[in-house]
Amino acid sequence: MVAELMSTAVSRINSNLQVEVVDQWVQVSGQANSWHEKQLAQESLRSVCSSYQIRNDIRVAAWN
Repeated sequence: MVAELMSTAVSRINSNLQVEVVDQWVQVSGQANSWHEKQLAQESLRSVCSSYQIRNDIRVAAWN
């Protein structure tokens, strides 16, 4: 249930991001369009369940 809630929160920001929950860790990965989007995804996870440690492995797309 918590994993679904976290995935839903992040997918609303960017559907290319993946969330994996293992024990008390949450790993979010994929590619964001901006640094702001990367941080927004991380903070949306924090607001859903603050008791988990977050590992933010999101890459930001290169600027053209």
